[in-house]
Amino acid sequence: MQTRRIDPIAEQLKRLDEQLQPTRPLIQIILTACPAVIPAVGFILGISFRQNCPISWHWPLAGALLTFPAGLICLRIQSIFRRAYIAVIVLFLMFTWLGMLRLEYFYTPYTNDARFLLHPQPYPAAIRGTIVGDIFKENRKGWAFGGYQFTAPRRSFYLSLEEYQARAGNWQKAKGMIRVQINEPAFHIQTADRVQMYCILNGFEGSANPGQFKFQEYMHNRGVFVGASVETADGIAVLHRQSGWSFRRAKLWLKNFAWNALLDEMPDETDQRTAMATALLLGYQKTIDPPTNEAFIKTGLSHIISLSGMHMAIIVAMVWAMARLTGLEKRKRAILTFIVITLYAMIVPPRAPTLRAVVIFWFFCAAIWFRRSPHPINTLAVAAITLLFYRPADLFYPDWQLSYGTLFGILLFYKPIKQSIGHFTVEPLAGLPVDNRWAEALYQTVRILVDIFAAGFAAWAGGAGILLWHFGSIVPACPLWTAIISPIVPVILYLGFFKILLAGLFPTFSALLGWVIIWCSDIFAWLVRFFAHIDFTSIRLGTVPGWIPVIYYLLIFLWFCRMRIRPAWVKIGTIFLSTVIIAGLFAHQSRQKGHLSLTCLSVGHGQAIVLSTPDKKTYLFDAGSITNKDPGTRAIIPYLKYRGINSLDAAFISHGDLDHYNALPEIAAAGFLKTVYANAGLLDRAKTGGAVKLLTDTLQKKYNVSVKPIDNFPPSRGPVFIRTLWPAADEPAQALPENDRSEVFLIAYAGKKILLCGDIETYAQQKIIERYPELKADILILPHHGSTTNLSEEFIRRFAAGIIIASCAESRLPGAYKPAQNTEAFYTGRDGAVEVKIKADGTIRAAGFVNRK
Repeated sequence: MQTRRIDPIAEQLKRLDEQLQPTRPLIQIILTACPAVIPAVGFILGISFRQNCPISWHWPLAGALLTFPAGLICLRIQSIFRRAYIAVIVLFLMFTWLGMLRLEYFYTPYTNDARFLLHPQPYPAAIRGTIVGDIFKENRKGWAFGGYQFTAPRRSFYLSLEEYQARAGNWQKAKGMIRVQINEPAFHIQTADRVQMYCILNGFEGSANPGQFKFQEYMHNRGVFVGASVETADGIAVLHRQSGWSFRRAKLWLKNFAWNALLDEMPDETDQRTAMATALLLGYQKTIDPPTNEAFIKTGLSHIISLSGMHMAIIVAMVWAMARLTGLEKRKRAILTFIVITLYAMIVPPRAPTLRAVVIFWFFCAAIWFRRSPHPINTLAVAAITLLFYRPADLFYPDWQLSYGTLFGILLFYKPIKQSIGHFTVEPLAGLPVDNRWAEALYQTVRILVDIFAAGFAAWAGGAGILLWHFGSIVPACPLWTAIISPIVPVILYLGFFKILLAGLFPTFSALLGWVIIWCSDIFAWLVRFFAHIDFTSIRLGTVPGWIPVIYYLLIFLWFCRMRIRPAWVKIGTIFLSTVIIAGLFAHQSRQKGHLSLTCLSVGHGQAIVLSTPDKKTYLFDAGSITNKDPGTRAIIPYLKYRGINSLDAAFISHGDLDHYNALPEIAAAGFLKTVYANAGLLDRAKTGGAVKLLTDTLQKKYNVSVKPIDNFPPSRGPVFIRTLWPAADEPAQALPENDRSEVFLIAYAGKKILLCGDIETYAQQKIIERYPELKADILILPHHGSTTNLSEEFIRRFAAGIIIASCAESRLPGAYKPAQNTEAFYTGRDGAVEVKIKADGTIRAAGFVNRK
């Protein structure tokens, strides 16, 4: 019987020898193994400092001019300073100044910049330029009520500005990138066309709700400051269409070829099984349905459907193996791999993880060509400097940070984690006989699983602080789910790449590969959704103070130092920082105790109100909009995650207007809804069909969320009192208009009262006054979005509210109710989300998210 020759004594001696080896200073290790780390860190800090502390470009330039000669002088004084440390300091400072200068230059407008076309108010203009990139069609399939929009899906693209028409009528040169939106389909334009358009120019609006995607900041950091809106397709005329080959046309041809080859003989690209395959292979994630997308986020597996190093490594391995079989020598294999990677990068979206992987493998191929052995951390640092020099503002986005953080974690901690786990799992199996196939299969399986788990855990450790800072969640089970699901991904990727290559040569075999890919994608998506339903998968904390992620990464650094140099202070520092993080998280979780919070979110013409009570219960009153698209995904769900809310104890629908409930399916898809309560009027309308029936059927059949009569809501217990005031039981509900059938809620806490009025009109307002003549309210949510139409002045005056809130669109502000001077008024179309806090002593504080008062 043949066994592996494992000498346990030798293994123990090897570990002991590693521990007793003299440790070198960390600076010396970095300088000899990966010298690019020092300038990379300096460059990143320089960009970060300039972003948070805007200063004139004169200061970093002066710093650079002083640092370099000062460093040279210090290097000459060898008896006082050590050259290695002086070189590190000079290099670090020079790249810090360089980072500051690069971001300053990135934000500085140049002559004839598009930014000079912006006015305080939108205005009509005529511009010329070339369409770059893809022309995107607005995707409404992820929104259950997307079909109820009054307009056709928009088209959008980026225009490289060349000229604009001045007031005098003459055309003048201009530079810059403009984001164009067309409010209807435009089939006569395509990528690389030179066009002229008549449009409305405007800037981008900032986010109006906490946790909402910062679209304005995102566009500015990508160098796009101007938006253009074109009402009809006739407003765009094609001036010139390229007839020959160009880089843009070649890129478009490659992309179309890859798409057609992959989707040939497969279900439509809107099918969820096909959507998963296109996400994994081509990076297109927009057609993944909301429940599956939310499952990826909750399990921490979003990186798997984001094209990154794993995908590039599989492509490189496949190309390298095929080239080796053909007998190509190593340097020629590197050239072929470089070409294939470049072609693949041309057909997939240029996201940060993809660009990082492409640049790293470019350096890998270059190192082979020049017969060098690159250090992975050094290569990662060079890639970071290269990409940030090209787009320095990418540093501030989660995808860039996660891309580098996870890979850095793998490079630093993969081997020690693998050795620690392997000591208890792989090594005990090493004595199994090699000639026994079952024993060998067990050994190899355990070894592979340990490798995957170690890589997943190292990646999770590198990205956990970033996830906590940006998304307010911790996913402790992510390494386990990664180990289970990772073997399926290479199968889909290999089969998909082979299908693309063989589609034209062997169509029948390619079609069979397509159905195998669909079957594997089904298993992959089902596993992710299954993991998402396990309770310990994710811990949602909400937004946390910035010092908690900072201390976490200091802790990671100490862990690394402990592996390398192991002094006593590292152990003490590790224990201290761990205690600080745990105490900080506990303090963060208990910060909401003792007060009630009501937030009226800014959703345009609609309403969405979130109530959080001191006893940790959360309720949602209405959720919809007819002016803002997909308000659930874009506004309400981000706010719930921002607050660290895992689920809603109940959701209430005041009445059957679309702008009060059309966001609920997406909230249910994200797993927040348990039960929905609605009044009799809405439940009656659900029996006759239409939008209300679509709502109840979607919630019940797709997400297993029942819509119950509001009378079934259990009586309030605890410090917060919730009851309904209207419609009254003795009122003939069927005879009332739809708006007057709105549910009116009264919320009381600490002696203060909040009144939510729905869309009631003058009849219901008068009846409430008659039934509750002594009722006063401290906070009043105005009826019907604050419109003065069908609003009784007596109704407002009788309640004598100190704070009134109107949930309205910005376009409705001129017609909104304006109170007397002794009343504080908030309008979500102007102030953004409005949050009201009531402390246990009855103190009230209210503030808008945009205009904070």
